[in-house]
Amino acid sequence: DNLIAIMERDPEFRFFQLDGQTVVLEDYLEIRPQMRDRLAKLIREGRILIGPWYLQNDEYLTDGESTVRNLLLGTSICRRQYGVEPMPVGYVPD
Repeated sequence: DNLIAIMERDPEFRFFQLDGQTVVLEDYLEIRPQMRDRLAKLIREGRILIGPWYLQNDEYLTDGESTVRNLLLGTSICRRQYGVEPMPVGYVPD
């Protein structure tokens, strides 16, 4: 809520990069569904950068297919639900 309020109030706060996950958007909107339009607008404007992952991937615990499916799901959510291309770089904490 604070991020959305700040970005709507202050045009100088131009970008916010999530940590590469799209699942956090689902979690947030499950609790705050009334914020969907405001959040989606900032995402479509390129001010909140999302994806490419569905959830943070642990490269040491998953196999290649899991990694690819994770990227496919995250990319699909970016495109289908928000109409944007995911960030072209996937942050991985490993």
